[in-house]
Amino acid sequence: MTYNYKHFGFKPYSEESTGRFLLERLDGPKIGTVAPDFIATTLDKKKVKLSDFRGKIVVLEAGSGTCPATVGTTSDMQKLVRKYPDIAFLLLYVREAHPGERTPAHRTFEEKLARARRFKEEERDNRLILVDDLEGTIHKQYGLFPNFVYVIDPEGHVVFRRPWNVPERLDETLKAISDKQAVRFPEAYELPKLRNVGFRAIRRAGCQAVWDLALNFPRGLYILYKLGRLNKMVETVQKDNRKLYQCPECGFHYVDKEWAEKCEAWCREHKSCNIEITAHAKENKKA
Repeated sequence: MTYNYKHFGFKPYSEESTGRFLLERLDGPKIGTVAPDFIATTLDKKKVKLSDFRGKIVVLEAGSGTCPATVGTTSDMQKLVRKYPDIAFLLLYVREAHPGERTPAHRTFEEKLARARRFKEEERDNRLILVDDLEGTIHKQYGLFPNFVYVIDPEGHVVFRRPWNVPERLDETLKAISDKQAVRFPEAYELPKLRNVGFRAIRRAGCQAVWDLALNFPRGLYILYKLGRLNKMVETVQKDNRKLYQCPECGFHYVDKEWAEKCEAWCREHKSCNIEITAHAKENKKA
């Protein structure tokens, strides 16, 4: 399957062998594992390795100039860059999410490099932008989502990852790390908020991108419904005159929100409960 597709659709996000929809789960490096090293190119054509940033906290985000999720969060990301000056913020420029006649699919690496430079100029992005190769080697290695985000600790381990970058969650995580606190919710499936969707990305692509979206609209609504079911967070409920936290996956209630979040993360990843976690649920505690 062609990595740099000419028209947006859902086929490039479906696994050829099984037909599994790839945007239902981030398949990149897991929490606690060492982030795979890679070599990428800066806008001035220098080669940079991920391991060059060892000793620093790294925020690695994927994006492109025609990705609404990326464009919609650039302003918030600039605020985080200023708020956390000691953290290395890297934007990995990948394939065009919504190619069009004004911004077509990349045909050469030089063209991809030029698009990344255009993105930096038009979005006034002050992060270090790294350009993936034409075949998307790094993009594939880290899960293929158009706008994934990872936080990597100074030793190179993944401590936070999300299929879509939601800056508010990223800020919470970076604050916890800065305060030497545990990251309370290292992974979850949370869709970008509507206010963070940059529709100027589609205008940048052109009318073809609008038409491609229209053609895929019916299936897109169904997929959004499916993904929306993954977009669940721990809920606060009142039960027996007490405030409890409920895991949206299995329904168990917890006094401590942290255990509810751990329960949700485990349930979502393994499609089952963890006995050690649910032992802390109110249903399994003696009155």
